[in-house]
Amino acid sequence: MRNYVAVALFLLLIGGMFLQRLSKSEAALISPHAPNSDVVQYWKNRIDRQGGADAYEAFAAIVMTQDRHFQHTNAHLFGEALYKAEGVDGLSVCDTRFAYGCFHEFLGQAIAVLGVESIPALNDECFSVLTQSPPSCQHGIGHGTMAAFGYDEDALQRALNECKNLKYNDPIGGCYGGVFMEYNLRTMLGDGATPRSFDENPFAPCDTLESTFIPACMYWQPQWWAQTVVHDLPPIDAYRSMGALCRAFSGPEYDRSCFEGIGNIVADGSGYNAVHVRELCDVAGSSLEERLWCRSIGANHFGIDVGFEAAAEVCNDLQGDAHRYCISYAKNESNILKQGILMQ
Repeated sequence: MRNYVAVALFLLLIGGMFLQRLSKSEAALISPHAPNSDVVQYWKNRIDRQGGADAYEAFAAIVMTQDRHFQHTNAHLFGEALYKAEGVDGLSVCDTRFAYGCFHEFLGQAIAVLGVESIPALNDECFSVLTQSPPSCQHGIGHGTMAAFGYDEDALQRALNECKNLKYNDPIGGCYGGVFMEYNLRTMLGDGATPRSFDENPFAPCDTLESTFIPACMYWQPQWWAQTVVHDLPPIDAYRSMGALCRAFSGPEYDRSCFEGIGNIVADGSGYNAVHVRELCDVAGSSLEERLWCRSIGANHFGIDVGFEAAAEVCNDLQGDAHRYCISYAKNESNILKQGILMQ
């Protein structure tokens, strides 16, 4: 018991030393009450002084003590500051950290300033400048495109058609994914962001789209369900209900996308608790395949955000091919771009 107390005291001491190292203005940045305009201006000034790359690392150090929602929200603010300071040249600074918040806002700002006619050139820039995360960059283009057109169904169709015409288009997580996430959650509205309302049809807009767009739509639909359709339910009931909704959607060819979409939110929804991920995916799925689709994407998020050992815990009670399939996602050898194949 004394060892646990000593470790706790040590962590408190390190945390206190970190906060003491922050300047007064930096400490104010981790306050949930800091006005967005002040945060953006602080980072623009710092980017002007030391360049985007160094400022981004300073940003990462400052927000590391905060929860993931705070990190993502503030990465949006950093992305806004980065575009204002460096323009399109700053694109290579953003990366996959903080749930892609920097990409989302940077490209949204770029499209808002340069117009939708800039979208093909920005897409080319994603793939010419970036070596590790061009689909994440393209996802940000989807957010910015949807925000530029507005948020009704006509705007959704226009945004999807813009994505359809882009080179190197990833069918789930890239531009289509950004469009659907933005259509559902309105993240680019900043302080005014609220999910689109639930009008008694849990499958809208997926049930009215051409088949090209449905896999991406159904992948991102559970993220919206969790915040609207089932948000009042206890977690077990919410995930059971989302699994039932996946099965109820017309067309079994879309089951994989939908259950992987549940897996996309389950790591964060569980508080990054591997045992709870297993429990939530298993109650959502009614077959081994459904449970694996959910668990494997959840394991992939664990592997990227926490590390392989934690990710392997999501898979550790599976056997044979099912275990190997899940582990390939935990190691990021398989993911939504390089889908694994479950051997039977």
